[in-house]
Amino acid sequence: MTSGVFMTELAVADMVASLRFYHSALGLPVVLQDAPNGFALLGTTHGKLALKQRAEPTPGDILLHFEVAGLAAALTALHALGIAPVGELKTSHEGYTRAILRDPDGHTVVLFEWHPAS
Repeated sequence: MTSGVFMTELAVADMVASLRFYHSALGLPVVLQDAPNGFALLGTTHGKLALKQRAEPTPGDILLHFEVAGLAAALTALHALGIAPVGELKTSHEGYTRAILRDPDGHTVVLFEWHPAS
């Protein structure tokens, strides 16, 4: 019936700031941008992330998880852009380390890397 999730859409207040965060800082490629209608579509490995400009986005229970190769290097690059994790890094017994970030609208973004099994 379905072939998977095509996209996740986030409401954003400031498209420029959101594109700076998701495209420039996180490196997601812009697939489509419709500035007059306040819409942008960014590519991910498995689906798309849509940004739709609205007056008052309301961050809630959605957590965006992005797998990265080299979490420490990713956090160093983000730190140079003035983006810092919220709280401490967490290493899980399930085999990953993660950092939590907030985008310009307060949406929760999780960056994580898997650790090879020992």
